[in-house]
Amino acid sequence: MDKSKIMMFIIIGLLVVLLGTVVGVTFYLINLVGDDNQEAFNYVAEPPPPPNLNLMNLIEVSLGERITTNLAIGERGTSDSVVAEVVLGINNTGDESEVAEFIEDINNRIRFARGVVIDVFSGLTYEQVRTTEGRNAVQEEVKLSLQDAFGTNLIIVVHFSEWIVMRGR
Repeated sequence: MDKSKIMMFIIIGLLVVLLGTVVGVTFYLINLVGDDNQEAFNYVAEPPPPPNLNLMNLIEVSLGERITTNLAIGERGTSDSVVAEVVLGINNTGDESEVAEFIEDINNRIRFARGVVIDVFSGLTYEQVRTTEGRNAVQEEVKLSLQDAFGTNLIIVVHFSEWIVMRGR
């Protein structure tokens, strides 16, 4: 046998061993990561709601005078608007100092809170908010946005003491 043929068999053998090692390491690393269950990766434990919470356990905090702003342009291409006076229901059953600090923070940053509300309104169309169900959905969306913006779950309810939706031309 020729020396070049022997070298060719050795090189092919080493390539097979190298390929086997790469495949083996890849399977090992994939199994090391574990389960592909997406729920396990995205699960965020939310704190449980306070037991037996009613309106008597809430402190009302108004976000100032009524907010008048445009809604997103809908299918008809009109410039629709909404007028709302926003009232927050703050959980009063927890630590009194935490609640007082949060209410002071809301009052000091009321323009920021109103801006969050306006951002929610500007992403919605007349068709989405014109019904009672739409208004309730907006209240929930505003609540979640404010909870996220202020990093708290003390905001339990968002209520519109005044709610007018107007169709534009």
